[in-house]
Amino acid sequence: MRSLRLIGKWVLLAVVVFALAGCRTLQYREIQRDFRASVQADNTGDPFGSGYEEILTDLAPEYIDHLDPRLRPNAWMLRAVSAWRSGNFSNATESAAQGLAVGAALEGVIPFAGSRDEILLQMIPALVVDSDQTRRLAGTNALLTEANYKPVERAYRNTLAQMDDAALRFNANTPEDVHAYYYYQRWRLLQHWTAAINRMTDGDAILGALGRAKTTLGKSMEDAMKEARDKIPTGQPLRALIRAQGGQ
Repeated sequence: MRSLRLIGKWVLLAVVVFALAGCRTLQYREIQRDFRASVQADNTGDPFGSGYEEILTDLAPEYIDHLDPRLRPNAWMLRAVSAWRSGNFSNATESAAQGLAVGAALEGVIPFAGSRDEILLQMIPALVVDSDQTRRLAGTNALLTEANYKPVERAYRNTLAQMDDAALRFNANTPEDVHAYYYYQRWRLLQHWTAAINRMTDGDAILGALGRAKTTLGKSMEDAMKEARDKIPTGQPLRALIRAQGGQ
């Protein structure tokens, strides 16, 4: 009888564990739904869409650690994007690194290489730097001297190199909408870099900066922006968003 009671306790415990896991998965599906809603609102052009702060709070590292391992790379991606869009840049970069490490460890269990999760996690550090630079410049109306521009130029060269690395991860597992999102963000980076160059005080310095950018990109800034834009299909909503944000 004692052994039967002991077995009964273990069965009950197992039932409770599976029930908790099921509840956690259902809650995670709700978080994914909220994230999609925030992204849709974001794509209207609102610079920092609402809802991301709540998602960041819900997706605490401790919560992610208790998810099904197969869901964790996606959870870290949602956390990284939500932190970035909330302006919590250090959290975004750290979450991206965590997600890439977890995803790489699960390769073979889930198709991680080239997936939506991997590409977005690879992009996050570049997007964080771009957002940080954009906010810094937006915080002042002062023109940039050539000396003040140098760290901005260095930051944008590094972000474009990081974006190039992310594009190298594209494969048959990469959804078409992720391709479009990548090229939209590349266009945005180039737009912001151009805006920084145009904030300089001296015409010769502007020409010099544009020349160095052309060397980095292998083409003029204008042509690089057109190339990124034209990688997005005409009917894709992000192409329309580019037009709304000053692109052709």
